[in-house]
Amino acid sequence: MSKTLPRVAAAVVAGLILIAGFSYAATRTTTYKSTAALLLAPKAGTSPDVLSSLLDSFQRSGTAGTYVELISSKDTLARAGAPAGVTISVRAVPDARTINVEADGAENQVQPVLRGVIRATQAREGELGDVWRAQVLGSPTPPEVSGISKGALMAATVLLAILGALFVVVVLRRYRFVPTEGGAGAAALGIGPGPAGGGGGGLAPAALPSRSEIEQPAEVLVHFDLESFRFVRASTTTVLCQVTGYWRSDHPRELTEPTLLLHDGTRMHPIAPLAAPASGPPTAGPETPLWRGSYAAPIEIFERHERIALRAGPGAVIGLPEPVEQGLLAGGGAAARAATNGHADDGHEAQEPPEEPATDEDAAGEAEEAARTPDPS
Repeated sequence: MSKTLPRVAAAVVAGLILIAGFSYAATRTTTYKSTAALLLAPKAGTSPDVLSSLLDSFQRSGTAGTYVELISSKDTLARAGAPAGVTISVRAVPDARTINVEADGAENQVQPVLRGVIRATQAREGELGDVWRAQVLGSPTPPEVSGISKGALMAATVLLAILGALFVVVVLRRYRFVPTEGGAGAAALGIGPGPAGGGGGGLAPAALPSRSEIEQPAEVLVHFDLESFRFVRASTTTVLCQVTGYWRSDHPRELTEPTLLLHDGTRMHPIAPLAAPASGPPTAGPETPLWRGSYAAPIEIFERHERIALRAGPGAVIGLPEPVEQGLLAGGGAAARAATNGHADDGHEAQEPPEEPATDEDAAGEAEEAARTPDPS
Protein backbone atom coordinates (compact mmCIF):
# COMPACT_ATOMS: atom_id res chain seq x y z
CA MET A 1 0.00 0.00 0.00
CA SER A 2 1.26 3.47 -0.79
CA LYS A 3 2.54 5.28 2.29
CA THR A 4 0.96 8.57 1.22
CA LEU A 5 -2.50 7.13 0.56
CA PRO A 6 -3.62 6.92 4.23
CA ARG A 7 -2.51 10.51 4.82
CA VAL A 8 -4.28 11.83 1.75
CA ALA A 9 -7.49 9.93 2.56
CA ALA A 10 -7.37 11.11 6.18
CA ALA A 11 -6.90 14.72 5.08
CA VAL A 12 -9.84 14.47 2.68
CA VAL A 13 -12.14 13.01 5.34
CA ALA A 14 -11.08 15.60 7.92
CA GLY A 15 -11.63 18.42 5.41
CA LEU A 16 -15.13 17.21 4.56
CA ILE A 17 -16.07 16.99 8.24
CA LEU A 18 -14.73 20.49 8.92
CA ILE A 19 -16.56 21.97 5.95
CA ALA A 20 -19.85 20.34 6.94
CA GLY A 21 -19.53 21.27 10.62
CA PHE A 22 -18.49 24.89 10.09
CA SER A 23 -21.16 25.40 7.45
CA TYR A 24 -23.84 24.15 9.83
CA ALA A 25 -22.49 26.31 12.66
CA ALA A 26 -22.45 29.38 10.44
CA THR A 27 -25.99 28.93 9.08
CA ARG A 28 -27.54 27.64 12.31
CA THR A 29 -29.94 30.03 14.03
CA THR A 30 -29.04 30.49 17.68
CA THR A 31 -32.00 30.02 20.01
CA TYR A 32 -32.30 31.82 23.34
CA LYS A 33 -34.43 31.09 26.37
CA SER A 34 -35.88 32.86 29.40
CA THR A 35 -37.37 31.07 32.41
CA ALA A 36 -39.73 32.06 35.22
CA ALA A 37 -41.41 30.31 38.16
CA LEU A 38 -44.99 30.72 39.48
CA LEU A 39 -46.24 29.73 42.93
CA LEU A 40 -49.87 28.66 43.46
CA ALA A 41 -50.97 30.28 46.70
CA PRO A 42 -54.45 30.59 48.29
CA LYS A 43 -56.15 33.93 47.76
CA ALA A 44 -55.99 36.49 50.51
CA GLY A 45 -58.78 36.32 53.10
CA THR A 46 -59.19 32.53 52.96
CA SER A 47 -60.28 31.21 56.39
CA PRO A 48 -57.82 29.04 58.31
CA ASP A 49 -60.15 26.00 58.17
CA VAL A 50 -60.54 26.25 54.39
CA LEU A 51 -56.81 26.91 54.01
CA SER A 52 -55.91 23.73 55.88
CA SER A 53 -58.26 21.70 53.74
CA LEU A 54 -56.89 23.27 50.55
CA LEU A 55 -53.30 22.43 51.43
CA ASP A 56 -54.18 18.83 52.31
CA SER A 57 -56.09 18.24 49.09
CA PHE A 58 -53.82 20.16 46.72
CA GLN A 59 -52.19 17.11 45.13
CA ARG A 60 -55.55 15.38 44.62
CA SER A 61 -57.38 18.45 43.31
CA GLY A 62 -55.44 18.71 40.06
CA THR A 63 -54.95 22.42 40.52
CA ALA A 64 -51.38 22.37 39.19
CA GLY A 65 -52.48 20.63 35.98
CA THR A 66 -55.30 23.12 35.54
CA TYR A 67 -52.91 26.06 35.72
CA VAL A 68 -50.49 24.36 33.29
CA GLU A 69 -53.32 24.15 30.75
CA LEU A 70 -54.32 27.74 31.44
CA ILE A 71 -50.81 29.11 30.89
CA SER A 72 -50.14 27.15 27.69
CA SER A 73 -53.60 27.73 26.12
CA LYS A 74 -53.85 29.56 22.81
CA ASP A 75 -56.04 32.28 24.29
CA THR A 76 -53.45 33.10 26.96
CA LEU A 77 -50.65 33.21 24.40
CA ALA A 78 -52.75 35.34 22.10
CA ARG A 79 -53.54 37.78 24.90
CA ALA A 80 -49.81 37.91 25.74
CA GLY A 81 -49.02 38.68 22.09
CA ALA A 82 -46.58 35.79 21.71
CA PRO A 83 -45.24 35.67 18.12
CA ALA A 84 -45.08 32.45 16.13
CA GLY A 85 -41.28 32.19 16.53
CA VAL A 86 -41.46 31.93 20.33
CA THR A 87 -42.28 28.62 22.03
CA ILE A 88 -43.75 28.50 25.53
CA SER A 89 -43.08 25.40 27.68
CA VAL A 90 -44.94 24.89 30.98
CA ARG A 91 -44.10 22.20 33.57
CA ALA A 92 -45.54 21.60 37.05
CA VAL A 93 -42.92 20.62 39.66
CA PRO A 94 -43.91 17.27 41.27
CA ASP A 95 -44.87 17.35 44.95
CA ALA A 96 -44.81 21.15 44.98
CA ARG A 97 -47.06 24.09 44.23
CA THR A 98 -44.54 25.53 41.75
CA ILE A 99 -44.91 25.82 37.95
CA ASN A 100 -41.91 26.52 35.70
CA VAL A 101 -42.50 28.49 32.47
CA GLU A 102 -39.89 28.77 29.69
CA ALA A 103 -39.89 30.82 26.49
CA ASP A 104 -37.60 29.84 23.55
CA GLY A 105 -37.00 32.06 20.54
CA ALA A 106 -35.12 35.14 19.41
CA GLU A 107 -32.87 36.92 21.88
CA ASN A 108 -34.91 40.15 21.94
CA GLN A 109 -38.29 38.43 22.26
CA VAL A 110 -38.16 35.69 24.89
CA GLN A 111 -38.06 37.83 28.03
CA PRO A 112 -40.83 40.33 27.02
CA VAL A 113 -43.07 37.51 25.78
CA LEU A 114 -42.63 35.54 29.03
CA ARG A 115 -43.60 38.63 31.05
CA GLY A 116 -46.71 39.03 28.90
CA VAL A 117 -47.67 35.37 29.41
CA ILE A 118 -47.45 35.77 33.20
CA ARG A 119 -49.62 38.89 33.13
CA ALA A 120 -52.18 37.20 30.86
CA THR A 121 -52.30 34.17 33.17
CA GLN A 122 -52.95 36.31 36.23
CA ALA A 123 -55.63 38.19 34.34
CA ARG A 124 -57.43 34.97 33.33
CA GLU A 125 -57.16 33.02 36.58
CA GLY A 126 -60.49 34.51 37.73
CA GLU A 127 -62.15 32.46 34.97
CA LEU A 128 -61.29 29.29 36.90
CA GLY A 129 -63.46 30.26 39.90
CA ASP A 130 -60.79 28.85 42.17
CA VAL A 131 -59.38 29.99 45.50
CA TRP A 132 -55.80 29.71 44.18
CA ARG A 133 -53.83 32.45 42.47
CA ALA A 134 -50.59 32.45 40.46
CA GLN A 135 -47.92 34.40 42.29
CA VAL A 136 -44.54 35.23 40.68
CA LEU A 137 -41.88 33.19 42.46
CA GLY A 138 -39.07 33.83 39.96
CA SER A 139 -39.11 36.69 37.46
CA PRO A 140 -38.21 36.02 33.80
CA THR A 141 -34.46 35.65 33.46
CA PRO A 142 -32.35 37.52 30.87
CA PRO A 143 -31.99 35.70 27.53
CA GLU A 144 -29.35 32.94 27.44
CA VAL A 145 -28.30 30.54 24.70
CA SER A 146 -30.49 27.46 24.49
CA GLY A 147 -28.63 24.23 23.64
CA ILE A 148 -25.08 24.04 22.30
CA SER A 149 -23.34 27.30 21.50
CA LYS A 150 -21.66 28.08 18.19
CA GLY A 151 -18.17 27.92 19.73
CA ALA A 152 -18.84 24.54 21.31
CA LEU A 153 -20.23 23.26 18.01
CA MET A 154 -17.07 24.30 16.14
CA ALA A 155 -14.85 22.67 18.77
CA ALA A 156 -16.85 19.45 18.48
CA THR A 157 -16.44 19.62 14.68
CA VAL A 158 -12.65 19.87 14.98
CA LEU A 159 -12.55 16.92 17.38
CA LEU A 160 -14.77 14.85 15.09
CA ALA A 161 -12.50 15.65 12.13
CA ILE A 162 -9.43 14.44 14.05
CA LEU A 163 -11.16 11.22 15.08
CA GLY A 164 -12.36 10.63 11.52
CA ALA A 165 -8.84 11.09 10.13
CA LEU A 166 -7.38 8.66 12.68
CA PHE A 167 -10.05 6.09 11.85
CA VAL A 168 -9.26 6.28 8.13
CA VAL A 169 -5.52 5.88 8.76
CA VAL A 170 -6.04 2.84 10.99
CA VAL A 171 -8.41 1.15 8.55
CA LEU A 172 -6.23 1.71 5.49
CA ARG A 173 -3.10 0.49 7.27
CA ARG A 174 -4.77 -2.55 8.78
CA TYR A 175 -6.56 -3.91 5.71
CA ARG A 176 -5.11 -4.54 2.27
CA PHE A 177 -7.04 -4.40 -0.97
CA VAL A 178 -6.59 -6.80 -3.87
CA PRO A 179 -6.90 -5.85 -7.57
CA THR A 180 -10.20 -6.51 -9.26
CA GLU A 181 -10.65 -8.43 -12.48
CA GLY A 182 -9.39 -6.45 -15.46
CA GLY A 183 -6.43 -4.86 -13.66
CA ALA A 184 -8.09 -1.47 -12.94
CA GLY A 185 -9.03 -2.11 -9.33
CA ALA A 186 -7.67 -0.94 -6.01
CA ALA A 187 -4.09 -1.95 -6.85
CA ALA A 188 -4.05 0.55 -9.74
CA LEU A 189 -4.69 3.27 -7.19
CA GLY A 190 -1.66 2.20 -5.15
CA ILE A 191 -3.53 0.52 -2.29
CA GLY A 192 -3.01 -3.09 -3.25
CA PRO A 193 -0.32 -5.45 -1.90
CA GLY A 194 3.19 -4.71 -3.15
CA PRO A 195 5.27 -7.14 -5.19
CA ALA A 196 6.91 -10.02 -3.37
CA GLY A 197 9.93 -8.81 -1.43
CA GLY A 198 9.28 -5.28 -2.52
CA GLY A 199 9.25 -3.41 0.77
CA GLY A 200 5.51 -2.71 0.88
CA GLY A 201 5.09 -0.10 -1.87
CA GLY A 202 1.89 0.05 -3.92
CA LEU A 203 1.78 -1.49 -7.38
CA ALA A 204 1.98 0.82 -10.38
CA PRO A 205 -0.52 0.14 -13.18
CA ALA A 206 2.26 -1.26 -15.38
CA ALA A 207 3.26 -3.77 -12.69
CA LEU A 208 -0.20 -5.23 -12.17
CA PRO A 209 -0.33 -9.04 -12.35
CA SER A 210 -1.99 -10.58 -15.36
CA ARG A 211 -5.24 -12.48 -15.17
CA SER A 212 -3.44 -15.82 -15.22
CA GLU A 213 -1.26 -14.76 -12.28
CA ILE A 214 -4.27 -13.63 -10.29
CA GLU A 215 -5.95 -17.00 -10.83
CA GLN A 216 -2.96 -18.95 -9.45
CA PRO A 217 -3.94 -21.14 -6.46
CA ALA A 218 -2.75 -20.36 -2.96
CA GLU A 219 0.45 -21.88 -1.57
CA VAL A 220 0.23 -25.66 -1.19
CA LEU A 221 0.21 -26.70 2.47
CA VAL A 222 3.28 -28.73 3.41
CA HIS A 223 3.85 -31.11 6.32
CA PHE A 224 6.83 -33.20 7.37
CA ASP A 225 6.79 -36.89 8.32
CA LEU A 226 9.70 -37.10 10.76
CA GLU A 227 11.75 -40.30 10.76
CA SER A 228 14.56 -39.32 13.15
CA PHE A 229 16.04 -36.24 14.78
CA ARG A 230 19.31 -36.67 16.64
CA PHE A 231 22.37 -34.68 17.63
CA VAL A 232 26.01 -35.35 18.40
CA ARG A 233 28.34 -33.21 20.48
CA ALA A 234 31.01 -32.97 17.79
CA SER A 235 33.34 -30.74 19.83
CA THR A 236 33.37 -28.39 22.77
CA THR A 237 31.95 -25.63 20.58
CA THR A 238 29.77 -27.40 18.01
CA VAL A 239 26.72 -29.65 18.01
CA LEU A 240 25.87 -31.63 14.90
CA CYS A 241 22.12 -32.12 14.28
CA GLN A 242 20.69 -34.52 11.70
CA VAL A 243 17.06 -34.60 10.57
CA THR A 244 15.52 -37.27 8.32
CA GLY A 245 11.99 -37.53 7.04
CA TYR A 246 9.62 -36.99 4.14
CA TRP A 247 8.28 -33.68 2.84
CA ARG A 248 4.59 -34.27 2.07
CA SER A 249 1.82 -32.26 0.41
CA ASP A 250 -1.35 -32.98 -1.55
CA HIS A 251 0.13 -31.37 -4.67
CA PRO A 252 3.78 -31.14 -5.78
CA ARG A 253 5.58 -28.05 -4.54
CA GLU A 254 9.17 -26.89 -4.89
CA LEU A 255 10.78 -25.97 -1.57
CA THR A 256 13.82 -23.92 -0.66
CA GLU A 257 16.82 -25.46 1.06
CA PRO A 258 15.56 -26.20 4.61
CA THR A 259 17.03 -24.09 7.39
CA LEU A 260 17.14 -25.20 11.03
CA LEU A 261 15.63 -22.60 13.37
CA LEU A 262 16.71 -22.45 17.01
CA HIS A 263 14.67 -20.10 19.20
CA ASP A 264 16.14 -19.24 22.59
CA GLY A 265 13.04 -17.44 23.89
CA THR A 266 14.34 -14.04 22.77
CA ARG A 267 15.33 -14.35 19.14
CA MET A 268 15.44 -16.85 16.29
CA HIS A 269 18.80 -18.27 15.16
CA PRO A 270 18.74 -19.73 11.60
CA ILE A 271 21.29 -22.50 10.94
CA ALA A 272 22.14 -23.25 7.31
CA PRO A 273 22.72 -26.88 6.23
CA LEU A 274 26.30 -28.18 6.14
CA ALA A 275 26.14 -29.07 2.45
CA ALA A 276 23.34 -28.80 -0.08
CA PRO A 277 22.59 -32.08 -1.93
CA ALA A 278 23.53 -32.26 -5.58
CA SER A 279 19.89 -32.80 -6.51
CA GLY A 280 18.99 -29.38 -5.17
CA PRO A 281 16.30 -28.36 -2.62
CA PRO A 282 13.68 -30.96 -1.67
CA THR A 283 10.25 -31.24 -3.27
CA ALA A 284 7.02 -31.85 -1.34
CA GLY A 285 4.36 -34.13 -2.80
CA PRO A 286 2.24 -37.21 -2.18
CA GLU A 287 5.23 -39.53 -2.78
CA THR A 288 8.71 -38.14 -2.18
CA PRO A 289 12.06 -39.78 -1.29
CA LEU A 290 13.63 -39.71 2.13
CA TRP A 291 15.26 -36.37 2.90
CA ARG A 292 18.25 -35.93 5.21
CA GLY A 293 19.70 -32.67 6.46
CA SER A 294 22.75 -32.03 8.67
CA TYR A 295 23.37 -28.81 10.62
CA ALA A 296 26.28 -27.59 12.74
CA ALA A 297 25.03 -25.33 15.55
CA PRO A 298 27.08 -23.42 18.13
CA ILE A 299 26.77 -25.25 21.41
CA GLU A 300 25.97 -22.10 23.42
CA ILE A 301 22.90 -21.47 21.22
CA PHE A 302 21.85 -25.12 21.11
CA GLU A 303 21.95 -25.57 24.90
CA ARG A 304 19.65 -22.61 25.60
CA HIS A 305 17.13 -23.23 22.82
CA GLU A 306 13.44 -23.48 23.68
CA ARG A 307 11.94 -24.38 20.30
CA ILE A 308 13.28 -25.99 17.14
CA ALA A 309 11.77 -25.86 13.64
CA LEU A 310 12.56 -26.33 9.96
CA ARG A 311 11.84 -23.62 7.42
CA ALA A 312 11.66 -24.62 3.76
CA GLY A 313 9.97 -21.61 2.18
CA PRO A 314 6.91 -19.37 2.67
CA GLY A 315 4.29 -21.15 4.76
CA ALA A 316 6.53 -24.21 5.18
CA VAL A 317 7.68 -23.93 8.81
CA ILE A 318 7.67 -27.30 10.61
CA GLY A 319 8.03 -27.60 14.37
CA LEU A 320 10.38 -30.36 15.55
CA PRO A 321 10.50 -32.29 18.84
CA GLU A 322 13.56 -32.38 21.05
CA PRO A 323 16.41 -34.30 19.32
CA VAL A 324 17.85 -37.51 20.71
CA GLU A 325 21.51 -37.44 21.67
CA GLN A 326 23.75 -40.04 20.04
CA GLY A 327 27.29 -41.10 20.92
CA LEU A 328 30.06 -39.93 18.62
CA LEU A 329 31.33 -43.50 18.03
CA ALA A 330 28.84 -46.18 17.08
CA GLY A 331 31.02 -49.07 18.46
CA GLY A 332 32.26 -52.14 16.62
CA GLY A 333 33.62 -50.18 13.65
CA ALA A 334 37.26 -49.91 12.52
CA ALA A 335 38.52 -50.54 16.06
CA ALA A 336 36.79 -53.94 16.19
CA ARG A 337 38.22 -54.90 12.80
CA ALA A 338 41.72 -53.93 13.90
CA ALA A 339 41.44 -56.07 17.07
CA THR A 340 40.86 -59.25 15.02
CA ASN A 341 44.04 -58.55 12.93
CA GLY A 342 42.22 -59.74 9.86
CA HIS A 343 41.26 -63.20 11.27
CA ALA A 344 38.04 -64.55 12.65
CA ASP A 345 37.76 -66.28 16.02
CA ASP A 346 38.09 -69.70 14.38
CA GLY A 347 41.47 -68.82 12.83
CA HIS A 348 40.18 -68.38 9.32
CA GLU A 349 40.76 -65.18 7.44
CA ALA A 350 38.01 -62.70 8.14
CA GLN A 351 36.00 -61.50 5.22
CA GLU A 352 36.00 -57.78 4.48
CA PRO A 353 32.54 -56.43 5.38
CA PRO A 354 30.72 -54.42 2.75
CA GLU A 355 31.39 -50.65 2.69
CA GLU A 356 28.92 -48.75 4.90
CA PRO A 357 27.63 -45.26 4.31
CA ALA A 358 29.14 -42.34 6.14
CA THR A 359 28.31 -42.37 9.85
CA ASP A 360 28.20 -39.74 12.51
CA GLU A 361 31.97 -39.77 12.66
CA ASP A 362 32.20 -38.39 9.11
CA ALA A 363 29.51 -35.84 9.80
CA ALA A 364 31.28 -34.82 13.01
CA GLY A 365 34.44 -34.21 11.01
CA GLU A 366 32.48 -31.98 8.66
CA ALA A 367 31.05 -30.10 11.62
CA GLU A 368 34.55 -29.60 13.08
CA GLU A 369 35.75 -28.26 9.74
CA ALA A 370 32.77 -25.89 9.52
CA ALA A 371 33.38 -24.65 13.06
CA ARG A 372 37.09 -23.95 12.36
CA THR A 373 36.41 -22.16 9.06
CA PRO A 374 36.06 -18.38 9.69
CA ASP A 375 32.79 -16.74 8.79
CA PRO A 376 33.15 -14.77 5.49
CA SER A 377 30.86 -12.06 6.85
